[in-house]
Amino acid sequence: MLTNWTPQPDHAPDCELVTSCENSIIRAATNYMAQGLVVYNERSELVLHNATYRAIYGLNADDLRDGLPIQDVIQLQAKSLGLSDAEVKEFATPFANQSVKSWSAVRKLPDGRSIHMSRRQMGAGHFVVTHQDISDRVRMEDEIRYTANHDNLTGLANRMSFLQQLETLLTRVRRGDRIALLAIDLDNFKQVNDTHGHAVGDELLKQVAQRLQQTIRDTDVVARFGGDEFAIIQVPGFQADSAERLARRVIEALAAPYLVGDLTLFVGASVGIALADEHTANCATLMHNSDLALYRAKQDGRGVVRFFDDHFDKVMRRKREMEVKMRRALVLDQFTLHYQPILNVERERVESVEALLRWQDGEDWISPGDFVPLAEENGLIIPIGEWVMRRACLDATKWPEHISIAVNVSPLQFKTGNLIQSIQEALAASNLNPSRLRVEITESVLLDDSTDVLSVLNRLHGLGVQIALDDFGTGYSSLKYLTSFPFNKIKIDRSFVIGLPTAFEKLAVIRAATALGRDLGMETVVEGVETPGQLQAVRAAGCNHV
Repeated sequence: MLTNWTPQPDHAPDCELVTSCENSIIRAATNYMAQGLVVYNERSELVLHNATYRAIYGLNADDLRDGLPIQDVIQLQAKSLGLSDAEVKEFATPFANQSVKSWSAVRKLPDGRSIHMSRRQMGAGHFVVTHQDISDRVRMEDEIRYTANHDNLTGLANRMSFLQQLETLLTRVRRGDRIALLAIDLDNFKQVNDTHGHAVGDELLKQVAQRLQQTIRDTDVVARFGGDEFAIIQVPGFQADSAERLARRVIEALAAPYLVGDLTLFVGASVGIALADEHTANCATLMHNSDLALYRAKQDGRGVVRFFDDHFDKVMRRKREMEVKMRRALVLDQFTLHYQPILNVERERVESVEALLRWQDGEDWISPGDFVPLAEENGLIIPIGEWVMRRACLDATKWPEHISIAVNVSPLQFKTGNLIQSIQEALAASNLNPSRLRVEITESVLLDDSTDVLSVLNRLHGLGVQIALDDFGTGYSSLKYLTSFPFNKIKIDRSFVIGLPTAFEKLAVIRAATALGRDLGMETVVEGVETPGQLQAVRAAGCNHV
């Protein structure tokens, strides 16, 4: 009922008011005050009160006669508020303590109102007590405090509040306790949001939050970080299997169908777990570890739980270091192109070359098998691919007219929507005849959105650019691609060359693919021909280029 009353100065009428309180003009003036006012004499008897004071406590003016002892005034207040005997005693304590000359406190009344009270000693033993209803201010402060610490959509703790609680709990960990941090990311949420709209997505997130709250214990903390990212602190998390059991319950709870309006929706969740012990340095380290574990879980599929692993952390650190170097290499122009010749078997001359991206970092040559997949993952393949296109076109202008240049294009470059523009700019800057440029794509490009890809390929074909299907015969091979898209050339993967000339089953595949290409009006190139025996075998199979 009484919160933090402490002696402190407060505003009150000057002593002249008390000494002249019998003056009717002053009595009338006090009735217009915003604060409730009560004045007592040196014998703690009522001398003056105003209408605001009576209104706050619902008191009758006739009951508050002059000379009424303070104990009786308090009893009137308590009766009006419906206080118990124990609450009356607590209520009266600061009033009865005459040794405290001034104090200030906020009382929470049974009806929910908050009243700020203050007492101040005056001359001749008199003292004044003011009462002010600050319920609106307290409510606003509570709302501000709540908003600052909670996610406005789900009502869960927000990131800031969560991190503050995590930091506090880590002080206990350093004294020997254990906690587990679970990072949670929804599977398939983006598809739901894109298909049905943000309103449906928001309602789904609310239901996810409710399920998470029902899954944890009272000692645990759950928060939403934004989007479809959530986190849980398990307190205490004594051992790994306890955290894993919680993670499995979370995955099971979130996998059940959701009803949003007349829609039945399904999403899942992946969970990354980091365990904290006395060696955990700080909040940022634990968050980093749980994020890495979640990243690994997302890589391994859906509905997966993974713990933080030191080895995986080292791998990710190396990837981040390589990404930094890769960005620097772009700025410092450290990438180079090497060119692999493509030989016309019949004419026995080089008619085109394929651009091969190479990177030398200081004294070290970094394998494309290491940095290209990373560039695909972090999006750097876009600016790198644009650089390759410009450089290859410029270099090709220095060669004889009959030699064309082949450039591999990443699936990600198709998705950005600016592939046509970057190729046009490279051709314009180099003044290269478009027919001397061949864009090579893998079959994986065709899987994402064949309609959009077909549109891009047709536009490239319209520019006069040649198009080749790379690594034919591996992975997702489908003959429909050869009739649906305007390919000029198909490249048979090098895996079919290994073992030639004695690997007759592979030779049969090369012979069939070559015949198919010829019938469709396409040239064929066999990759990876390195020996005279391999050359003789593919030539006998009818292949045009190697």
